Amino acid sequence: MACPVLTYPDPTAVDLRCLNDTRSIWLWEGWFEPDSVMEFLIFQRIFAVYGLVLLLSSLAGCYAIPSSRTYKCLHHLLSSTSLPWPYHTIHLPLPIPQIFKLIDHTILNFANCRLGKACNLYARAQELLAERKGRLVWLDAFRVFGMVWVFGNHLGSEGRIDILERLPKAKAYKDAIHNHLLVGAFFGNSALGVEIFLCLSSLLSVGSFARIAQTYRTVSGWVVYITRRSLRLWLAVLCFLIIAVSPQLRALLPRFYATMATACGWKGVLAHLTFTANYQREPTCFGYLWYLGMDAQLHLFFVPLLVTGLLDRGWRFRTQLAIGALVVGSMIWRAVVCLSFGKCHMSDVDIPFIHVASLSGDEMRGMYHGLWYKYGGVRTKMGPFLMATIVGFWEQQGVKISIRKSRALFWGGLIGAVVVTYAILPQYWYPSMPSSHPYNYLYTATFRTAFAACLLSMICSFILLERPPKCPHWISVGAKLCFSAYLCHMPCAYVFNYWNSFQEIESALPLLFPFWPLHTILSFGVAFLFYITVEGPMTQLARH
Repeated sequence: MACPVLTYPDPTAVDLRCLNDTRSIWLWEGWFEPDSVMEFLIFQRIFAVYGLVLLLSSLAGCYAIPSSRTYKCLHHLLSSTSLPWPYHTIHLPLPIPQIFKLIDHTILNFANCRLGKACNLYARAQELLAERKGRLVWLDAFRVFGMVWVFGNHLGSEGRIDILERLPKAKAYKDAIHNHLLVGAFFGNSALGVEIFLCLSSLLSVGSFARIAQTYRTVSGWVVYITRRSLRLWLAVLCFLIIAVSPQLRALLPRFYATMATACGWKGVLAHLTFTANYQREPTCFGYLWYLGMDAQLHLFFVPLLVTGLLDRGWRFRTQLAIGALVVGSMIWRAVVCLSFGKCHMSDVDIPFIHVASLSGDEMRGMYHGLWYKYGGVRTKMGPFLMATIVGFWEQQGVKISIRKSRALFWGGLIGAVVVTYAILPQYWYPSMPSSHPYNYLYTATFRTAFAACLLSMICSFILLERPPKCPHWISVGAKLCFSAYLCHMPCAYVFNYWNSFQEIESALPLLFPFWPLHTILSFGVAFLFYITVEGPMTQLARH
């Protein structure tokens, strides 16, 4: 019997006798080609096995909770030699109690083993919802804000088909966003969210490495610190890349696969898994994940050296001088790079990092020429990271400030951050201004470092206060989801490619509301599922 190839969206006319024929499974036109059926089946089985492990681990974990009614009832039943009341006078044959005890023992052992504990969805959800305490909990608010700010940037670019396909009307749309007096700079300069991540990552790393340095020697402590941090991220990134290149996601979001994954190859995937993606020639393989590589390199090269120097009284002053020199050098280098490539008038680098099938290799390199080097390099981005190590050191040393100073630091930092963000508007208003104009290269050289300084001023107003105010619990939950949201928010942005109302907007206000909040809700919803099923279990496995 010849099994027909079905046409989407009518898969209901399938002949049940064809379900065992791998040549016809899910061969719907527009979904899967015949050559990719085996690939689809392989991924399907991988996901099925992993889902089964999660299910069994969760059931075993719920059974093994000593305080639960389920555990008390089932454990009593499996551990007794007679049936429950009113059949308690009936004794079971000898092999049955031993079988019940073996089942009980097996379930408890699996629930308490490394894999069972890590893949317990109930435990991962409890871990996510657990309340954080401490002085640094207010950093969660800055992390969530930075993440949501980046959402707006990517929704307004990758969420639009005209920008992805470089259609003529894309310029009119971007000009309408940039020229809006109130939110134009807010959306256009939203890549400053990266500086928020850099500052928070560096600040928290000081405490982490200081605790490790108390137990291990210098070299071994450095190895332990890098290994723990890399493994915690590596497993989650690996699982995300497997999902992102799977035929299942390719069928659901073909444009995401075409612009993010088709140019990868084994070199692109290896670059992400070795945290060197920011050194690719072009950011065409999951280009939005470039930050992971740069962050890992900054931790690898700077955190052990700088924290060790700051903790040593003899080297403390010289370390601070070195940090200041590196920050100034980073600004100078940024000016040199933008002047060399003639890109000082594009401070925000407001183009999506994607693969465009209609462009040749030379055209792709020309599109990213200079911008990618300026945006993804460690030397041009390290200023905020280095500055935050000093603030992290102050927090570790127990430096305290008064409420009056705290208010001055917060409002001064907030006003300064707004001024720096909106100071990009002349680049939008006067696009013909030459790249070598003093305003262009001075702003490009300093705006990221200046924004980071203002941000750190606001952070100090909270973490150095004698009694910091309590942070809302939902902010802490959102902060725990930020890494998963960072991985998953881009596929969520591509979902809006199918929303005609979003594709037709021509101003900034509809982007501000309702589409930006909808994208935020969708991204954190998907991030919640990714966290309890992938990031949480992988993090637990990496800790062991």
